[in-house]
Amino acid sequence: MKSSLNKLVAVACVLCCNPFALGQEVPWLGEVQLKSGAAASRVKEPIPSLSSNAEAVAYQKAAIDRWKKFLGALEVKEDRKAPRFEVLDSLEVESGLSRKRIRYETEPGQSVEAYVLAPTDTSIARPGVIVFHSTVPHSILQCVGLADPQNGTDLTADELRKAYALHLARRGFVTLSPRNYLWPNNFKLEAGAEGLAFRERNPQRLGMARMLYDAILGVDVLASLPGVDTRRLGAVGHSLGAKESLYLAAFDPRIQAAVSSEGGVGIAQSNWDAAWYLGPTVKSPEFSMDHHQLVAAIAPRAFLLFGRNCYDGADTI
Repeated sequence: MKSSLNKLVAVACVLCCNPFALGQEVPWLGEVQLKSGAAASRVKEPIPSLSSNAEAVAYQKAAIDRWKKFLGALEVKEDRKAPRFEVLDSLEVESGLSRKRIRYETEPGQSVEAYVLAPTDTSIARPGVIVFHSTVPHSILQCVGLADPQNGTDLTADELRKAYALHLARRGFVTLSPRNYLWPNNFKLEAGAEGLAFRERNPQRLGMARMLYDAILGVDVLASLPGVDTRRLGAVGHSLGAKESLYLAAFDPRIQAAVSSEGGVGIAQSNWDAAWYLGPTVKSPEFSMDHHQLVAAIAPRAFLLFGRNCYDGADTI
């Protein structure tokens, strides 16, 4: 349980305290910055030296604009309202803790389900966290600690570790766990078919554009829930969910703290070239962008890269 608790503590510490302000002195920053030399030369388009807040903000805007154009990002209007949702079922899972399964529209004619876990006392302004599931058949059930169909009715210890929405809600957070678009229902992964169907409906957009759009809509829903402090919003995800957490934090400034666990932060480190993510172009030698630009766009908000496996390296934090 140690690594799961580390992620939860990382989110909790930032969301329950004041986030960093752009331009604030960070005493340890020089110790962790990449030094010039051979290592830096391997980075595609290294981030230039930025000598002022204005230069940093300009670089971040340019990076996000460039990535939006590449993704074919769906338009998100500034004056939009949160999607209206239907409550499919609701119960008190523990004393003082409720769980709702909701459904709301994403693309026209397309809807997703999500779980909301929250303390029943809504009189207190609480941090809110959007929790993304990993690549498991039972999708959003993983986030809230419901049974793993592949292992009978009982949760395995590994699956319970990944019930981040449940762990956070027990600590006083409001959580929303939305289903990724690659699942046509809560128990069926159809990555190839669903990714292709999206591209046929949106030939100018990449699959990651849909994931990002859905994530932003999920934050809209989360922020509209009773008792959520919209100044303290975070994101957590493992594997597939880590990819969503990275993109959401980069593109949505409402996210004050994000955890990306074992998602492969570099394009070369994971299957980012899959049709339902970014497509094969990103693995070509001519493609010059990479995700260090998105990490730079998150600064100075808190971002924790967490890895102990094949993608982000041994003991990466």
